[in-house]
This record gives sequence, structure tokens and C-alpha cells, in this order.
Amino acid sequence: MKRFFWSISLFFLVSYVSAATLENLYDATVTVESQSAADRELAFSLAFEQLLIKVTGQPDIVQTDSAKTLVSKAAGFVRSFRYAPIEQKTNNEVIVLWDKNNAVANVESDDLQPAEEAIKQYLIVSFDEKAVSNAMWQAKLPVWGKSRPTTLLWLAFQDSKQRLLLNANQQIELRTLLDQHSSKRGLPLIYPLVDEQDQANIKINDVWNGFNVPLEMASARYPAEIIVAARLLLNQDNHWQTVWRIYRDGESEFWQMNAPDLQQAVELGLDELTQRIAKLYASIPMAEDGTVFVHVEDVKSVVDYHRVSQYLSGLNAVTNAELVQTSPHEVIFRLDLRSDAKQLKQTIALGKTLVVSEDLDTDLQDARITYRLIQ
Repeated sequence: MKRFFWSISLFFLVSYVSAATLENLYDATVTVESQSAADRELAFSLAFEQLLIKVTGQPDIVQTDSAKTLVSKAAGFVRSFRYAPIEQKTNNEVIVLWDKNNAVANVESDDLQPAEEAIKQYLIVSFDEKAVSNAMWQAKLPVWGKSRPTTLLWLAFQDSKQRLLLNANQQIELRTLLDQHSSKRGLPLIYPLVDEQDQANIKINDVWNGFNVPLEMASARYPAEIIVAARLLLNQDNHWQTVWRIYRDGESEFWQMNAPDLQQAVELGLDELTQRIAKLYASIPMAEDGTVFVHVEDVKSVVDYHRVSQYLSGLNAVTNAELVQTSPHEVIFRLDLRSDAKQLKQTIALGKTLVVSEDLDTDLQDARITYRLIQ
């Protein structure tokens, strides 16, 4: 039974890690009082603000003039939307009210009035990914793509009674707070199992004090690009004192925060965490477009070629991908970039399509990066 439980736990862990490509990145959910046009227009703006925070990774981005201009045009970026009762948010039977390509109901001329018992509800909005990302590039806003680093969170918390280590299967209330806000920010989180193997490699005080050696040792079994150690302490004034630490590629950084309640402690900590990770991976528009030559080895068929071409063309940092040379088992693409080559490489490193074979960077205009296609 114990071995069976471990197998099931590992299955869900690996399944979650494989979901680090966020397919619903350009969706947002907000609450509305009614289905009136006025409430809907306001909700579009709120949903678009939520989207901008998720796509840039910056919680304060909505305070900038560029973001405010885009928010004022939010309705023009809507691809589809639907309403759902709050208690049935994830129900598959929600009614699609409008889609840009296939209007189901004429909501522009008629205000749809909900039943009295369904006044409070969710409006689930899907924005046009291409239109939004192009507008963000033109506004010089950073764009963080769908491929995001899986983050392993070791969290030690202490209330008035005890000190505990968060694991993948317990502390449901705290897990819910973490899952809800990390999902809202587009940050793929996983949690340690804290089983016998973890307990042999790490102690709660290692997490509490951020000791990197046991943290890295215990984290080696988990397929995560980033390791985070956090501690939450409820002090005598009933405020939460928190310390967060990030470990990545042999480097670390930390910050401290205070909050009046547990929810704010979690949300403020995850906001800062998301912002710091986004700075590593989000593509920041340059004053002038750059160029990089990407060599891809082990391209053995037309299918392989199309796979590489579509992948490179679909990267947020790439405005154009042009095939310039082919040879046995290798193709060379010239990529026109709107961000620098370093950010391009970090994005590719998160994917499951290419792996670095050789790196011979020179100046940006003459840059060459060599990859191998993952079969």
C-alpha cells in the first residue's frame, strides 16, 4: 500500500511538472454582480489588468501609463467570454455567451439579466493572445511566454502552537491559498512529498534557516528549475513575518516581508517571487530589433524541420524565423528578435524541443547558438 501511494503521488507530481506550459495564460476570471453591459465592460478592464500582471509577471505593471492605455481598450482584445455561477466555476456546463468568431448570443444590443439567485457569478474572459502580445510589444512592455519554470516550494510555518513543514498532501488551507494565487500569477508550483526520503535528507530547521546544501540535496529528486525556501512565522502581535529564498544555478537571493494575515502573507510573497522569476525569463523589448543565428542539429526529416520551424516562430521574442541553410542533419535559422539573445536562450531552455549543443556567442548581430533537436 505504501509503495502504491508513492507511485500515485509521483504520478501526480510528474503530471503537474509536465504542465509548465500554460495553455490558458490569456484567460482571466473576475466576479460580476450582473450580466449587464455596464458590469461586463468594467469586468473586461479588471480581467485585462489581471492578464497584464500574469503576462508581465509584474504586480505593479497596471500603474504604468502604457498599461493603463491598453486597459482602456480591453474590450477590443476579448476573443470570447462566458458566465458561470461562483459555486460552479469549474463546471463543464457553463454557458458560452459570446465568441468573436462565432457569436452565440447578441450581447451588444441586449443586456442579459441573470436569475435572481445567480446575481453573483464569474465572468471568464479569453483574450486574443496574438493581439495582446503585439500590443504589449508596441507598448514596450515585457512579455513572459507560456513556458514557465517549475518552482519547488519548501515552506516551513509556525503558528502559536507548532512549527510544521508544508507537504504535497496536507495543510489543505495553506495549500489552497498558495495554489489559487500562484495560478492567478501564472507560476507553476510543486511541493515536496516530505516522505521518508525527504526526511532523511532535510530537517525543518534547514528550510527555516535556508541552508542551501540540504535544500539542494533534498530537491534533486524533483524535476524543478527553481527551488524556493520560505518561512512564515505568526508573531505575538498576530502578524505574519515571512522570509523567502530563491535558489537557481548555484545562486541565491532572499527577501523579508510582514503581513497582517496569512492570506496577505502568501499573496505578497508570491507576488515578489513571481516578479523576480519573471525578470529572468520575460522578454523585454529592445530599442532596436536584434538578430541571432540558430543552428539545430539532428534534424533528420521534413517532420523534424517543420517541428523546429514552428517552435522557433512561436517564441515570444521572435518576430521572424527564416531558414537560411540546410545540410545533412542540421538546419540554420536567422531569427529577428525583439529582445536580447540571453532571454531567448533562457526561454528555449525551459522547453522540451531543443537542448544546447554548443554556445559560441559573440556580438548580438553575429551571435550563433547551436542546439540539438530532442527526439
